[in-house]
Amino acid sequence: MFLESFQQAVAGPIQLLLPSPLHSVGFIICLGIFAEWLAWRMSLPSILPLLVCGLLAGTVFGAIHPDALFGDLLKPIVSLSAAIILYEGGLSLNFKELSLHGPIIKNLLSVATLINWLIVAIAGVYLLDMNIMLAILLGAVMIITGPTAMGPILRHAKLTSKLNSILKWEGIFNGPIGGMLVIIVFDAIQHGELQHTAVLNFYTMGFFIIGVLKFIALGLLVGAIGAIILIQMFRFRFIPDFLHSTTSLAFLFAFFLAANALQKDSGLLAATVMGLLIANQKIITVKHVIEFKENLRLLLISVLFIILSSRLNLNDLALINFKSLLYVLVVMFVARPIGVLIGTRNSSLNFRERLFISLLNPKGIVAASIGAIVALSLVESGYPKAEMIIPMTFFTILITITVYSLTISPVAKMLGLSATSPQGVLIVGCHTWARELARRLTETKHPVVLVDTSAQNVDTAISSGLNALHANILSSSITQDGQLDLTDLGYMLAITPNDEVNSLASVRMAEYFDSDHIYQLQPSKKYGENIRESLADEVRGHILFDTDLTFQVMTQLANHGATIQSTVIRKDNTFETIINSFGDRAYPLFLIDTQNVLHFYHIDEYPKAEDGSELFIMVTPEPA
Repeated sequence: MFLESFQQAVAGPIQLLLPSPLHSVGFIICLGIFAEWLAWRMSLPSILPLLVCGLLAGTVFGAIHPDALFGDLLKPIVSLSAAIILYEGGLSLNFKELSLHGPIIKNLLSVATLINWLIVAIAGVYLLDMNIMLAILLGAVMIITGPTAMGPILRHAKLTSKLNSILKWEGIFNGPIGGMLVIIVFDAIQHGELQHTAVLNFYTMGFFIIGVLKFIALGLLVGAIGAIILIQMFRFRFIPDFLHSTTSLAFLFAFFLAANALQKDSGLLAATVMGLLIANQKIITVKHVIEFKENLRLLLISVLFIILSSRLNLNDLALINFKSLLYVLVVMFVARPIGVLIGTRNSSLNFRERLFISLLNPKGIVAASIGAIVALSLVESGYPKAEMIIPMTFFTILITITVYSLTISPVAKMLGLSATSPQGVLIVGCHTWARELARRLTETKHPVVLVDTSAQNVDTAISSGLNALHANILSSSITQDGQLDLTDLGYMLAITPNDEVNSLASVRMAEYFDSDHIYQLQPSKKYGENIRESLADEVRGHILFDTDLTFQVMTQLANHGATIQSTVIRKDNTFETIINSFGDRAYPLFLIDTQNVLHFYHIDEYPKAEDGSELFIMVTPEPA
C-alpha cells in the first residue's frame, strides 16, 4: 500500500522527466550504463547494480513500464539479445581448451546437468508447490549459468587456466542446452502432452528425446553453415572490411531465425556454434568483429537486465518467501554439488578442483532472458503458478551473484586454487641478466616464470633451477592451452632485446595483469627518434628502472660485471644513503616491503622505501 501511494506521488514528476517512449528508452540506456560504471567503481559483478537499478526504476518508482513501452516487441528483443550474447561467448572459446578438457566439459554438460535438473525439479514440486511439469521447466531455467554470470566471477577469483577453461566452456554452452530443455518442456506443456502426467511414459519420453535430437542436430548444422558461408565471403572479399562487423551481425540474426524456424529456439545453439567456428578458423582475422560484439554485448546486457528486472511488480515480490530461499539453497548447495561430484568422479580433476566447480553456479542474463520468454507465454495462457517463474529466476540471480561475489575468492584461496594478490613475476626474456634477475626474485620466495623463444636460453635457465617455458608470448595458445599457469603471477616484465615485442607483450597480457603491474624496458634510441615517443600509451607497459636503461645498456652493464645486490632499509641506512654510497654505479631495480609485496622501480613512480624494506640494486664494479 505504501509503495503504491509512493508511486502515485512521484508519477507527476516522472511524467515530466519521461514524457514519451523516446525519453523512456534513452533513460533505460543511460541507467544501464550508469549501473555498469557503478559496478566497476565498486568492484562488483555488473549484474548486481543492474538488478538493483531495474528494481528501483520499475518496481519502486514506476518510471519504467517495459510491457507498455515495447509491447509485442519485448519477446523478440529478448531473444535476439540472448543470441548475440551467446554468439559473443562462442567467439571467446578455443578448440584447444576442448581438446585438453573435453571429457570433463562433456560430463558437466550432460551427466552433471541432468542430475542437477532432476534434483531442482523435485525441489520445485515440494518447496514451491508446483506441478511436475512447471517444476521441470523452472529446473531447466535453473541449470543455466551463462557467460555474463560466470565471466566476471572467474576474473575476480583469478583461477588456474585449467579451471578457467572448463568453467568458461560450461558457462557458455549450458546456455543453449538449458534453453533447449526449457523450450522442449514448454512445447510439451503447450501441446498438453505432459500437462497432467505425473509419471513419464514411453510416448512422452519419445517426445523429449526427439526434441533434443532435433535441437542439437539443427542447431549444429545451421550454425556451421552460417559460419562457413560468412568465412568464405570474408575470405574472397565479397564484403569490405568496414562492413565485417555489421555483416556478421546480420548473418547471426539470419541463421538464428532460420534455426528457430526449423526447431524452436535451436537458434541459441546455432548462434553459439557460429561464434565458436568463426573464432577458431585460421583463414581470416576476426579481431575487429570480436571487439564490436564485445561492445554490443555490454550495451545489450545493460539494457536487457534493466528492462527485465523493472518488470517485477509487488505481486511478483509477494511470491518470494522462506520456501523460495530454501529452493535457491537447494539449487546452489545440493543439486549443483551432487551433479558435479558425480559427473567428474573419474576425471583428471583433483577433489579440490571438483569441489570448487560444484560450489560455483551463478545465474545471469541468459537464464533471465529464457525464463522471461516462456513465463510471458504461460502467464498469458493462465497456466497455474507460471507467474512464479520470473520472480524466482531473479531471486536466484540476486542470491547466487551476491553469495558468489562475496565468497568465491576466499573459497578459491582456501582450496589453494587462487591467490588474492599474486606476487609472482612473469619475465618475458630468458637471457643472461634476466636469469640473474629471476634468481634473485626466486630467492625472496616470489614465484618466477621465464618465457623465451630461444630453446638454448630456456634450457640454461631450467638447468640452473629456474622455472622457464619455451614459447612465444605473443601466441594465444600460451594461455589458452594451459602452457602458462598465471595463478601465482601478478607482475609482468617485458625485457627482450626486441622493443616491439616488449610493447606487444604488454598489450597481449593486459587482460591477465593489472595495468599498474605491466612493465617493459625503455625502447632503444638507435633508430634516431626514441621509439617510446612513437608508441601510443595503450601499447606499452610502464618503463622499467630508468630511461637510460635500455636492453643494450643493461646487457653492457651485465657484461662488464654488474651484479644485483640487496640491502635492508633502516633509519640510518636510507634509500638516498645507499644510492649515494655507490655514486653513479647503482641502479635501483625493485623493492620488497615488510609485507613481502613487490614494488618495481619505473619512471612513473619510485616506491617509497620504508624502514625494514629490502632494496635490490644493480651495481657496476668500481673503475680500476
